[in-house]
Amino acid sequence: TMAQNKTKWKRTPMHSAMLLTAVAFQVATLPNLLFKISRNNNNNIINPKSPWLFPIFTTSTTTSRRRAPLPPPKVINDTPTLPLLHSSGPHPFLHDSHTNNSHLQIPPTLHQFLNVCLTQHYLSPTLRGLVYLVPPNHTSLTNGNNNDDNPRHCIPCSAPLNHPGGWNGTHKNEAEVGHKCGYVGIHAMFATDISDWSECINREESQSKLKAWAQFQIPARAEVVKFYEGVRVMNLAFDSNIGHDMWDHLLTYLPHWYEFRFGGGGGNFPIDGVISHNFRNCMGGSHVDYNIDNNGVDPNNDHGGNPYWYCQILRAIDAFGGVEEIKLPDPMDPRMNSTLHCFEKLLTLHLSWPRNHGYSMDSMPNKTVFDAFRDVLFDKFDMPRHHRRSMRGNGGISEEAQDATGEGHSTISRSGNSNNDSSNNQPHRKILLYAHEPSARRVWTNMNSLLANYQNNTKKKQNIMFQTIHDFGNHTVREQALLFNDADAMIMVHGAQMANSIFSVEGTMFVELGCRIPSFLGSQTYLSLIDAKYLGVVACAKGGNREDNVVCLECEEEKKDYTYSNFTMSQESFDAMLEHVMSILN
Repeated sequence: TMAQNKTKWKRTPMHSAMLLTAVAFQVATLPNLLFKISRNNNNNIINPKSPWLFPIFTTSTTTSRRRAPLPPPKVINDTPTLPLLHSSGPHPFLHDSHTNNSHLQIPPTLHQFLNVCLTQHYLSPTLRGLVYLVPPNHTSLTNGNNNDDNPRHCIPCSAPLNHPGGWNGTHKNEAEVGHKCGYVGIHAMFATDISDWSECINREESQSKLKAWAQFQIPARAEVVKFYEGVRVMNLAFDSNIGHDMWDHLLTYLPHWYEFRFGGGGGNFPIDGVISHNFRNCMGGSHVDYNIDNNGVDPNNDHGGNPYWYCQILRAIDAFGGVEEIKLPDPMDPRMNSTLHCFEKLLTLHLSWPRNHGYSMDSMPNKTVFDAFRDVLFDKFDMPRHHRRSMRGNGGISEEAQDATGEGHSTISRSGNSNNDSSNNQPHRKILLYAHEPSARRVWTNMNSLLANYQNNTKKKQNIMFQTIHDFGNHTVREQALLFNDADAMIMVHGAQMANSIFSVEGTMFVELGCRIPSFLGSQTYLSLIDAKYLGVVACAKGGNREDNVVCLECEEEKKDYTYSNFTMSQESFDAMLEHVMSILN
């Protein structure tokens, strides 16, 4: 048949081309015609009209693109020959086309510095030291007196820097060093030029103060300068704690991500490169590393991205528009101790902004932003249950979730029959429990015995499926996501694993335990973003009456106001807690 039709195709090339063009056009435009999807000039979807279509049509257009490689930095081997630079900033950074839409309030958390350099803390690979270059008469060099010299202008202040007021706020060391200290994520140091900073930081007095405050910097002396000229680079500077990365970094950046991707930016990210020095290749490879094993090794070797939890979250949402990651030498490389990296345009986040403002509504992403973030995230991680109740079916626990998270024990299947008679018609509920054992601190030491006693008491039987987790570190990022996505309630000790709450579904009940809970999860603003319920269980009141201590914890020796103390719980408290959880769920 192909041989017979070959002549016909040759005879009518114009008709064939017209037919193929028409078919291709219809296929390509059908989603736009049916669902009124808006696109910008780069063919990236903006302002999707239908929320339930959002995860379907946004993932393949923005996350696959990659920018052209950055030009190499200018290398200056003789620092005195470096042209004189004057730093400025921090300048609050918003995209040029930001329209200040009434539904989107962007906190002043993303800042741009001009002509600055970054250093690394000697105990951490994070680049948080900022060399700020100023004229000789700047107040940081003169103690506010033009006739006075400030020998400590190059010394960074001690941690932490979570003082109010940000860059212009007052830190406890400010009077001692004679200059502003910076903010969370940036330790400021001042100098007239690179040679001045290098000489100043190596003085005996400076070394003594750096030792006292544990603030030694890398490089210890700048012999080579690499200057990134004509490009805008963002320094990620997050920690190796997924809880802090979630609440201090991600929540700070998400409003800007939304604005760049769906707001005035229209999918055009005003960022040319990123630095993630503490997690190399954080933005490389694929978005979700399904096959990463517990040691961070990909057996198929086909991903290449850093398997760290937060790196996978950033890749999944295409956090920076497909920009190149600037790979600086390894922290142990000798070149790091002699090379100073400087930037014409540097973006930094004022970390911990929501925390320092009490997780208030105006310091957090709003619901529009957070729902858009979770739409993309749930699609990329292929979650069995949608975070919106209206988008979920009536099915029970997914087989995929059972296979991926088969740890602990469960007594009742959601879809199967119970091994005991149920006295009500309420649906089966899944409760996930975690005692925080791997850390050896803040451990719920009798969780398993309490659960066993509850299950052995026939009078307490309800439609509950229990699952206990010994160590979240034994699960891949997606397996952790499945655990949180599939549970109706979490009863867990306060810890970083709660960052996985971003994968929970509407109506989830969180019970957070700890003798003292410095809770991020319990913020009413955050709970409203994930549509969740919350109960915090803390130490029993000393000398309190029975009514005050119905559900509480018996804590061991006091450590920093009980924050890290191990604890137990009475069976009475445990049973009352479960009854409360089930009453909320039902």
